[in-house]
Amino acid sequence: MEAKSLSPLKAIKAHCLDCCGGSRREVKACEIADCPLHPFRLGKNPHRKGIGQKTPEKAGVFEGKVAAR
Repeated sequence: MEAKSLSPLKAIKAHCLDCCGGSRREVKACEIADCPLHPFRLGKNPHRKGIGQKTPEKAGVFEGKVAAR
């Protein structure tokens, strides 16, 4: 049987869980800020924050008014 490969973020999250003895609470509370994986430890890419979210202008809302469809 072939092993399923993990995405880079899932692999980082798995590494952090292993480093913290399998405790999700310890991963979240990790204080090792000089670790290069620290910003990614929760399975999210902090550099993509806000990408893909609808802004009021894109959602059709502008200055409190909803655009007619």
